[in-house]
Amino acid sequence: MSPRSHASHFPPGRSGRRQHCSGFTLLEICLAVFIALLIVAAAVPSLSGLFDEKKGKATFETFNGLVQEARSRSIEERRPYVLLWTGEGVTMQADGADDDEEAMHLTLEKGDSITLDLPAALKKNPDSIWTFWPAGACEPATVTFKGKGGAWTATYNPFTAQAEVSHE
Repeated sequence: MSPRSHASHFPPGRSGRRQHCSGFTLLEICLAVFIALLIVAAAVPSLSGLFDEKKGKATFETFNGLVQEARSRSIEERRPYVLLWTGEGVTMQADGADDDEEAMHLTLEKGDSITLDLPAALKKNPDSIWTFWPAGACEPATVTFKGKGGAWTATYNPFTAQAEVSHE
């Protein structure tokens, strides 16, 4: 067979080799998708932590709102206000009021807890009642929250009712 007869089996302009087309192979596409899925899978836990942190911060903001409202009302109305720890959460009301219509509540979700520590209390295990007096002062207190939305501890200044917060 002569070289000429061998070349006649291929169309003009084409050789026996495959032409190289630009683009990606199926293997390269699968590899890129796999890497993208790994990156997304790594990002999901950090995103859920971000949402939990926001939830914990929102719980602190709500609780701190009760503190500031109790202090403000005690000054304006010239009578003590208290924050009462209940099984469901924390309630702010005028001291001595049994069923205060203007009471405000912080209701906890199942599994969440909020505790009160009164370091200046005269008795060893005081009731979970935090008092705000008409002069604008309150007992020094440390409040600790633990829940699905994170955890925080707030130490309140007795003269200003301002908190120093640490998130755990």
